[in-house]
Amino acid sequence: IMTKTHKIKIAKKKNIKLIMSFIKKHWDKNHIMGSDYNFFCYEFLKKKFVNFILAFSKKDKKLEAIQGFIPYGYKKGAHVCGSITCVTKQSKSPYLGLETMKTMLRLSKPKTYCGIGTNPKTMLPLVKKYFKRHVGLMDHFYILNSNIKIFKIAKIFYKSYLGRKINQNNQLILKEINDFKFLKNNFNFKKNYKNFPIKNISFIKKRYFEHPIYNYLCYGIFNEKLSLISFLIARENTYKKSKILSIVDFRGNPNNLGRISFDLIKILERNNYEYIDILCSGLKEKYLRSSGFIRKENDKIIIPNYFDPFIKKNVEIWYEKSDKNLILFKGDADADRPRLKKN
Repeated sequence: IMTKTHKIKIAKKKNIKLIMSFIKKHWDKNHIMGSDYNFFCYEFLKKKFVNFILAFSKKDKKLEAIQGFIPYGYKKGAHVCGSITCVTKQSKSPYLGLETMKTMLRLSKPKTYCGIGTNPKTMLPLVKKYFKRHVGLMDHFYILNSNIKIFKIAKIFYKSYLGRKINQNNQLILKEINDFKFLKNNFNFKKNYKNFPIKNISFIKKRYFEHPIYNYLCYGIFNEKLSLISFLIARENTYKKSKILSIVDFRGNPNNLGRISFDLIKILERNNYEYIDILCSGLKEKYLRSSGFIRKENDKIIIPNYFDPFIKKNVEIWYEKSDKNLILFKGDADADRPRLKKN
């Protein structure tokens, strides 16, 4: 695609090192996508093409802007997430970032779109104005472990977990699934749940069962007939011998999240987690409250989001999405990934 000042195109495998050096120079010199070639390929390489849109200056043929994206499948109408959007400070084209994003959307033609971790000062106002995105803060909920007296990861000023109300009726069974074949054979991936971005089975396998750095846990939700009706994906985070469990994704009927309180608390206490948390948008709060989750609203309470590296503070995570009712989790887009390369 040619504009008056730039040539905009989809990246190829031969462009990977150029993109990585661009990220290192113009985004963050320590960013994992600028320093870990294998992880970059895992995240963005699709055969000979790379899921990045590149904008080259016609004048000097230098790379001036990049737009990364993550498709949830490659069939028509698949959901697409935005990733790294970066324009050089030297660029004299003020809307070049929007042009690369337009090109990405024109080529991918997604049915739904989202971005998590969108910069609230730079990109958020632009996507709201020019793409009519629905924007806001991700909701953060948590369940504290009542057996823990001294919290090292969280910062707690009062026993807020003492007043939690849980649903004691119609409890479902929550148990770990270690075998992807079991999940594949027992969960209906073809069923589309309302307001959920469509994720095909290949995406789920690659994203959570074949991740080269993180180890994810899969918990199935079973009914009284022991049929698998939903599942959630979670990941342990540790800091100084303490650990927590973050629920990063969910597939199924969201009602089921409100009927697993007993087993969630068993997992919490058996593994000595400080807390279980969930970062989401578009999910009805009543489901989470029924299972004992509390919305993080008090600024005196700290429930950290960042562990790579660990930052002991509350961090606001902004999102953008094409549909205001779209249900998102931390595992969507590239919100749950390492930020810095391990030494």
